Amino acid sequence: MKAIIEFNLDDADDRQAHLRCIKALDMSIAIWNVVHNNKHLNDAEIVEKMYSEFEELNIDDLIE
Repeated sequence: MKAIIEFNLDDADDRQAHLRCIKALDMSIAIWNVVHNNKHLNDAEIVEKMYSEFEELNIDDLIE
């Protein structure tokens, strides 16, 4: 089975959809890290860890 997804990177909406696709694995890993690696932290520390994980992803590109 093969899937081919095509984006017109000259189109702003397609460019944003492309970024969402290529960053999906990074986002999944960041969420996994927060969920599975922070059970011993307090709420403030978890929020800081989440901020740190998501800051690396530059998520502003994904929600413009």
